[in-house]
Amino acid sequence: MPLGLRTNIFHVSDLARAKEFYARAFGTEPYFDQPFYVGFEIGGYELGLDPDPAAGSAGAGGSVTYWGVESIEEGVARFERAGASVASPAKEVGEGIKVATVTDPFGNVIGLIENPVFSLAGKGDDPAAAASEVSAARAAKKFFPESYEREHATTLKVLRAFPVDQASFRPHERSNAALQLAWTFVLEERMMLLAINRESVVGSGFPAPPDSWEKVLDAFEEQHSRLLARLRAVGESEYGGTVTFFTGPHQMGDIPVYAFLWAMLCDQIHHRGQLSVYLRMAGGKVPSIYGPSADEPWR
Repeated sequence: MPLGLRTNIFHVSDLARAKEFYARAFGTEPYFDQPFYVGFEIGGYELGLDPDPAAGSAGAGGSVTYWGVESIEEGVARFERAGASVASPAKEVGEGIKVATVTDPFGNVIGLIENPVFSLAGKGDDPAAAASEVSAARAAKKFFPESYEREHATTLKVLRAFPVDQASFRPHERSNAALQLAWTFVLEERMMLLAINRESVVGSGFPAPPDSWEKVLDAFEEQHSRLLARLRAVGESEYGGTVTFFTGPHQMGDIPVYAFLWAMLCDQIHHRGQLSVYLRMAGGKVPSIYGPSADEPWR
């Protein structure tokens, strides 16, 4: 049976111009961008652009609403049994996406689509959950890069304040050395970049830290530049994917990318507080973080 509303496809005569218009109009980039089809994720559903003149004409009446089906063949057959007529037979348009249209007894065109590429924000067929996920991804796209840049600058200030000759300092024998703790910031930003690129964040392991505090700072700033550029360049769909990561002792699970990014940033803030304690104990001066410190008063 039909899975629910999925796609509204507009037939367009100029795909590049149409893509530019709809990206500007809806304030988002396409999640699917190919010469034969462009798809936007809008509020948990899809707006599609089809340049194929054989599929339909642009202009008034040039859009068709498509209902999702698990199998295009079975979907068409079901509607035929109900009394519909086939308007355009099932065909694959690329990357496993199959479409067909049927006409109801009153002449209305009904679109059917089997689309393995598009899902309701990873929430199966729950539109409310899908809309919630899309809203969270949209919020992350809007607010996360700015928050990340602000917190990165503060973390960098703490790292620069640390005495470089105390890189091996540790407050307890079971504690990480300051150098290893500082390297955690680089690793977390590396994992954020892997996540936004839809790559495995744990499969490649964690590289060992360099042998000096200066090299850690250089790596931290280089990783920041790469990550910030990517965060700003990608669309909402990259924030709304999932990444596999630890969810408990000896447990792995899928986490929304936007949630993973926020978690890594919060963990960086946590470790920054830890490093500020190291900094005081190692004889350095603790800078202002969220407010004045004894070494950097606001007066």
